[in-house]
Amino acid sequence: MYPFTEEVLEYLCLKTGGNPRQFVRALWVAILEGADQYYPSIDGTFVSNPGNHAKILLGTPNEWDKFKKGELS
Repeated sequence: MYPFTEEVLEYLCLKTGGNPRQFVRALWVAILEGADQYYPSIDGTFVSNPGNHAKILLGTPNEWDKFKKGELS
């Protein structure tokens, strides 16, 4: 699981529609962005950041708040 939190993995899976290729790509980009920013853990704070979200999940709306409220499925 490291460097990802469980909730980030679940969110990325939902946002990529469970497509393995898109999911792995999102994970890869998140790791690269995290490394560039010296971010030791890819957590909700990191993914919910608008700039990071736009790079990790190209063209998808940032619905982290909905996800945290249980409104995203």
